[in-house]
Amino acid sequence: MTRGSVFRLVNTHGSSWGRIRPSRDDRVVFFNAGSLVNPAEFASIEMDQVVDFEELPDPVNGTRATQMILVSRESVAVGAAP
Repeated sequence: MTRGSVFRLVNTHGSSWGRIRPSRDDRVVFFNAGSLVNPAEFASIEMDQVVDFEELPDPVNGTRATQMILVSRESVAVGAAP
């Protein structure tokens, strides 16, 4: 699994998605409610939320998170080891 933190979160007008920055590099990974192991947790995600996730190629977004699990509310410094 990869660890990262949420740096963008959109939850308005029926659009619910976000972006994660993995903690070991500066890539960007897309996620939505379907990315979470428990999709109902999407409503509780906050900016800088630390998450663990698997990655899948996505033809529209480049990389998509899957099997995403909320870890904590603390931010992870980009480039820091989990």
